[in-house]
Amino acid sequence: MKVNVTINREYLNSYIFSLSVFLSVITIPIKYYTSSGVVVWGLYGALLVISLFINFKQKVEMYFIKYILFFSVFFIVSSLFSVNIMQTLGLYLNFLKFSVLPFFFFQYINRSDCLFSSLSNVAKLSCFILILSIPLVINGDVNYMVYGVSLSSTLIFIYFNDLRNEKFNSFNFIIILIGLASIFILGNRMAFFSAVLSLFCVKVLFLEFKLAYKFLLIFICLFVAVVIMHFLYDILIFMQDFLSTYGVYSYSIQKLIMMTDEGVVSSSSGREVVFLEAIAMICNNFFLPYNVGYYQANTIHGAPYPHNLILDLLLIVGLPGVLILMVFYGRFILATLMLPEKSLKYFIITISIYSLSRLSLSGSFWSETLFWLPFFVYFSFKSVKN
Repeated sequence: MKVNVTINREYLNSYIFSLSVFLSVITIPIKYYTSSGVVVWGLYGALLVISLFINFKQKVEMYFIKYILFFSVFFIVSSLFSVNIMQTLGLYLNFLKFSVLPFFFFQYINRSDCLFSSLSNVAKLSCFILILSIPLVINGDVNYMVYGVSLSSTLIFIYFNDLRNEKFNSFNFIIILIGLASIFILGNRMAFFSAVLSLFCVKVLFLEFKLAYKFLLIFICLFVAVVIMHFLYDILIFMQDFLSTYGVYSYSIQKLIMMTDEGVVSSSSGREVVFLEAIAMICNNFFLPYNVGYYQANTIHGAPYPHNLILDLLLIVGLPGVLILMVFYGRFILATLMLPEKSLKYFIITISIYSLSRLSLSGSFWSETLFWLPFFVYFSFKSVKN
């Protein structure tokens, strides 16, 4: 009986965490009809209450306490030097919502099979909701970037769990193809690229081939990609004409056409201006740190973040801080490669590839749950092993 209770608690904790990851997606219909995001905070609160109830006899892990204390002190110190404390507070609230709260839920997960199964199932539900929300995206009621990013992350969890179970699920495969097509047509380019790259990498990781055969597969895929790039302009024009006959406008395809016809800068949606402004701020301060929220408070272009992880970090912690973080991340990668469980190791690598590739051109790591997820997995399961 005690074993069954433990297993049920494991699944409950896994589903609570998985729901916290995709809560903003699952509530899209509610937010659309109520025109309010209050319901999301209410559901986060409900998940927190349930988690506290089922884990009231469980201790809060020391690594989680250190984690929240470190970043809370970091934000407090930053606010002391901030010209706009409310800006810093807003980023801290996002950090609590998208990183601290999911990490709190995650610390009670001790079984990887429960984690992967729950993430896959909740991702499927989220994927269905997003596919059904296509009319809202076409009408502009759902932001195309949010749509692309949300849908791309669901596909990775679905595909990863299928590979982990060593089975081919034709239904899931069709869903993944529909999802990729939807991202390409209605979402944003970086979400599509990150999804394809991550799906390809996790497939290569799970292949039981020798390393030489894996490199051969990568070479063949690169060759096919080069051939597609050669005919990309004609393919895009055909797709644009085909979609226009049905009254569907694809911002992503239009930008890709501009990129192939006029160059990358013309299709960057103004990111080159944001990059140059962030670089100027960094150089003007001699690569020394500013503080959290400095860019948001001082940008003249109104961008919510620099749209690049490295630039974001250079603004916050400066070059010395970035060098320290690079050493830490290098050690983290080596420690990940030493993990005995193959699924955990591949999961950390896959999610890291996805989040880092996406954050290279969009998003902010403070509010990117999947950026923090590899660290959740490593420290939590390392603690379980110990």
